[in-house]
Amino acid sequence: MIQAPPFDPEETTQRFTEVVRSFGIRTVSSDAYAAEWVSAMFRKYGVTVEAAGLDKSQIYIECLPLFAQGRVQMLDVQQLATQLRLLERRPRAGGKGDAVDHPPRGHDDASNSTCGALWLASRKSPKSAQRGSRPEYALT
Repeated sequence: MIQAPPFDPEETTQRFTEVVRSFGIRTVSSDAYAAEWVSAMFRKYGVTVEAAGLDKSQIYIECLPLFAQGRVQMLDVQQLATQLRLLERRPRAGGKGDAVDHPPRGHDDASNSTCGALWLASRKSPKSAQRGSRPEYALT
C-alpha cells in the first residue's frame, strides 16, 4: 500500500494500521527510517513496530541471492520493477560495506518494503512458513 503525497502522515498511518490489523497482524517490522516517530504513531493505533535489525542497504544486499537463485517471482507492478532496476550500489566511506539506495530525486518505497518482506520471509524456517499459518510480520 503506497500513499502518494501530499498526505497527512498520521491519517495515513491510521489507514495502514487498519489494513494490517484486518489481517490479524499486530506487529510490523521496519528499517530505521524515522524509527521513533513511526513506532510511536503505529503504537497509538495498536500496532507494535519492531526494528528489522538491518538498514535498507543491508536488506537489499541480503536479498540479492534470492533474486540470483531464482527464488523470487515478481508481481507485474511497473513501479516496483522500476525502483528495483534503479537501485545503485556504492562503497561506503571508510570501508564499511556498501550502500544501496535510489538515485537523486528517486524513490524506493516499493522496493524497500518488498525486499524487507523477502528478507523476513527468507529467514523463516520451512516449518513456520507452512500453508495456513497466520502471518507474523508486515513491512512498514
